[in-house]
Amino acid sequence: MSTLPRPRVSSKQGKLHLSYDLPRRLNSAKVYPVTARNGSHVVLYGHESGVRILWYGGRPLKQAAEASRSRKQAPPKVNGARSDVVALDSDDDAPERPAKSSKQAHDVAVAEFEQEEAEFDPQHPFPPIIQSFDISFGTEVIDIALPSISIDAPQFLVEKAVFAVSCADCSIRLISVPLTPPSHLAKSQQHIGQEIFTIAGPLNHQETVSALALTWISRRLKSIEGSLQADDPDCYLLLASQSTSFHSKLLVHRIPVYSGKSNTLFTEDLVQPFQTQYLRTPGSRLSWRPPQTAANDYPQLLILNDDSMVKLYGPFLAPSDVAQLPNRTDESTEAQLGAWLATLAAGFKTTQPPGSGPSAANRIPILDTQWVLNGQAILVLLSGGEWGLWSLTNSDGAAPLVGGPTTQFTLRGYLNSPEDLQTHVTSRTKGFAPATPNTRKVRSADFLGITAAKGHSIRGGIQTHQLSTFDGQPDERVVLWYDNRAFAIASMQAFWQRHLKNATGDGHGYASSLPLVTELDLQGERCNGVEQLPGPGFSPTGLPELLIAGERRLMLIVKEQSPESTVDEAPLPASHEIDMADADQVLLENQVLDLGGVNRLLDSMAAGGPEPKPQRRVGFV
Repeated sequence: MSTLPRPRVSSKQGKLHLSYDLPRRLNSAKVYPVTARNGSHVVLYGHESGVRILWYGGRPLKQAAEASRSRKQAPPKVNGARSDVVALDSDDDAPERPAKSSKQAHDVAVAEFEQEEAEFDPQHPFPPIIQSFDISFGTEVIDIALPSISIDAPQFLVEKAVFAVSCADCSIRLISVPLTPPSHLAKSQQHIGQEIFTIAGPLNHQETVSALALTWISRRLKSIEGSLQADDPDCYLLLASQSTSFHSKLLVHRIPVYSGKSNTLFTEDLVQPFQTQYLRTPGSRLSWRPPQTAANDYPQLLILNDDSMVKLYGPFLAPSDVAQLPNRTDESTEAQLGAWLATLAAGFKTTQPPGSGPSAANRIPILDTQWVLNGQAILVLLSGGEWGLWSLTNSDGAAPLVGGPTTQFTLRGYLNSPEDLQTHVTSRTKGFAPATPNTRKVRSADFLGITAAKGHSIRGGIQTHQLSTFDGQPDERVVLWYDNRAFAIASMQAFWQRHLKNATGDGHGYASSLPLVTELDLQGERCNGVEQLPGPGFSPTGLPELLIAGERRLMLIVKEQSPESTVDEAPLPASHEIDMADADQVLLENQVLDLGGVNRLLDSMAAGGPEPKPQRRVGFV
């Protein structure tokens, strides 16, 4: 079982909040987008000496089978006898090569699971963490990157958890572990079939890596090296990384993967950067466009710099091919590849320090950006709680993307944040005020062009999860978190189609407020990220279950387990089928309906739709 203590449990608005205290300080936490075959969610978090993997929920391991297997694997020691496991691990002449583990992969003890999940416990109505495993690097893990997994993803991404980590020693490690929880015997032997491929050297980063992104490409995109051969890799992993130096270095590695020949994915001894670019400012976010199945759709990298500029880079495109997209030619050599496709910029701050000129104008900081709508649009979260969407295609009813000093959003909106309300109240009281010590401090801060320190900087981010609708079209479920609140879009395609239907004449529009998922209560700790758990989410709204990463704790926002929920449920393939009227009705009955939901109910009543059901009241006469 897991070494983590039992969580602190609280229930808020029908959701369970599970808070796990961690023995180490964590820097990054991710949830693998595919569940294990026993139904477990795979949680990864990086700490001061490596990575810990947790398997949450699902069918537990068979305890009787584990005990019998351990007895069979421990024969009595006889003089002159030699254990195969000891022989493999005691080779002192050759250095340790974690990536070359094909022989060891056959000796991993296979785990066996119970036929059903654990029985319902009224005292602990939540799934337990059934297994954990630590991978030690001897250095601190700063960030974790996961690939985007769609319907057409390679099989090894579904059978194994493949991820990349950036470390404090300026190295990058590509790791592969089986997605199935390991047996207790394999865990005790410290070998569950993991592979570790280290990227380091003089041609790689010599500074700390600030951003990391991982994706895969099909072998059909290998057109610059001639026709396909029998010994060609099954596919390639593309790893993009950017350093924190002043002249930031952007590296793109292309790692071949041979998944069909053996249990070993990485067979190369050394991989050099495929592309190298130098930027003026360091990057804070990197994101690959979701992999496309068409042969003429090439990977594109989304780069968010510290100067709040968003750039698009095509590592497989030559500068002469940019005008010919999407039908590029394949006559360019590998040395000529690499083209900058576009630069997108947010607006400027409306308030500037007194006496400052135009040169002092600053752009609104961008907290995060991600690809949405299957790579056809870019979603941006700005400081202050504003979000915007840039559409990269000329859809029916959508405004075309126009560049310049400021790139206007096709769709924009605001997250309801306490800071926004406080800013609104402060802006309305900037007149004459009584001369109290508090007002003198506020007026001095306004005169000097600074803001009062609040003890921490406002943070936020965007997290997407790939879905599949009934009609087979790709879709995403999006979570936007800002400060201490998390909001969600259950279906990005449905959200976009509603905008196209209600768009104004110029194609630009404002969206209603997004549904609130939960408050981020980390007991005073800074939020290091919000992740979605794969699955249908909360019924009937389709809002996702969440993993919230603090500094020394992990918090899970999940459904409360019931005796009926222990039976296997048929997963909902998409949130397109969710009736928004029913979802708004449920939120109204629970008195948590936001302003956008009220507007939808009023529009439905004006169109002749069903009126909201009156709530039952109990009173005394």
